[in-house]
Amino acid sequence: MSTAKISSKWQINIPADVRKAIAAKIGDVLQFEVTGESAEIRVFRPKITDLAGELKNKVSGLGGYSKEKTMLAAIRTREQAGTDESN
Repeated sequence: MSTAKISSKWQINIPADVRKAIAAKIGDVLQFEVTGESAEIRVFRPKITDLAGELKNKVSGLGGYSKEKTMLAAIRTREQAGTDESN
C-alpha cells in the first residue's frame, strides 16, 4: 500500500507505483468515488460517444469546419496527449 501526505494547499503527489498501476499521464483527469470513509481513484477516459456529445453544441461556432473534421481534430488532440478513446 502506498501513502501520500496532504499539503497545506490540499494537494498530494500520487506515488509512482499508483500512477503506473492506473496508467496515469500528465494532464489526465482523475475521478474519485467516495464510499463511506474510503475513496477510489481512477483515470477518467471518456468514450468517443461522450466526446461527440460534447462537441455537438460547439460545432456551430467553429467557422465552417464540418462535424467530422472537428471530431477527427479532437480525437487527434487526445491521442497526442496519450488518452485512449477506445474504452
